[in-house]
Amino acid sequence: MKRYLFLLLAFATQSAFAQDQTTIQKDFQSIVQKTSQNKISEVLDMTYPRLFEVMPKAQMQAMASATMGGMGMKSIYEPVPLNLKMSKIEKVGAAQICLGAYDQSMRIEFSQPAMMDIMLKTPMQGKVVAKVNDKTISIKGRDYLLAIKDAYTKGTWKYLRYDAESEALNSKVLSKAIIAKADQLKVNLK
Repeated sequence: MKRYLFLLLAFATQSAFAQDQTTIQKDFQSIVQKTSQNKISEVLDMTYPRLFEVMPKAQMQAMASATMGGMGMKSIYEPVPLNLKMSKIEKVGAAQICLGAYDQSMRIEFSQPAMMDIMLKTPMQGKVVAKVNDKTISIKGRDYLLAIKDAYTKGTWKYLRYDAESEALNSKVLSKAIIAKADQLKVNLK
């Protein structure tokens, strides 16, 4: 009888993880699509809530909107195959995490050449940055999203960028254990 209950429990757990993997995959695709469509408010609704302790949601939305089409530049996401690769869901303390890696390609058009020069000189780990013409650069590379389910998300999956550029911010909202596990997952996704 105990063996039967154990098998039933194992099957139920496996089924829940498979359902979560499907949810995360759909959410990853949705976030990438909504970002490319400049639906920043909808992306922020899917964002890990602890991030808003560091920067209020309204401020993040204003900053993201400015980056997408203000401050003398316009971001244009180019349709490319996502080549989404996901880790398995890992338990870290009371939290669960899953890391996804996907391909991203965008162009940034500048109204001021000085801004373009600054962007060309800014190091972007894992990205290929190239000058297209006098007013446009292209950025191509692999991006990462971390899915998190914990007490802060009230048992739902929420998401956080997990690239080198987000490292300082992530260290303020994620535990050292989650960062260590996510870093390990990132190595395996390359």
